[in-house]
Amino acid sequence: MFLCYLIDPDSRSITKVNDGFDRAAELTGSECPELGELWTDFADSTFDVAFSPDADDHPSFRVRLSFGGKTIEHAISGKGVLIACGEIPLEIAQQIRTAEAVEKIVEFSRAGYIAVDRWLKGGPSVTRAPARRAESTGRLRLQEDRDKASGKR
Repeated sequence: MFLCYLIDPDSRSITKVNDGFDRAAELTGSECPELGELWTDFADSTFDVAFSPDADDHPSFRVRLSFGGKTIEHAISGKGVLIACGEIPLEIAQQIRTAEAVEKIVEFSRAGYIAVDRWLKGGPSVTRAPARRAESTGRLRLQEDRDKASGKR
């Protein structure tokens, strides 16, 4: 099996393409696209997504497929090229056999959620606001008023 699909979150489209691996730089608009591994069996059979590592501020998409009772997913900003080559298991092959089938495993993010997707991809290494900043100032004032009424400072 050798299948390639261009996923374009700008136009929210999925198109079957020829030579997607060789043309990944052209299709993703990146001089040096990266490969995100979705599945491999270590015998030259792989299912990857090529993408531009510099497309953080672009609309994004998430690839989510099922294999062996588990969910495999990868979030990508900008255009991506799904590349399947080798002996892909039937369970995965059925999910990517046509552009219409790929539409079922791809979820395009809404424009307002680009920053959220970037945060999700960054995982725990992304800085978050401390918990105490999340508390309501009204709640703190209420506690201060209670402390004053009871004589605590």
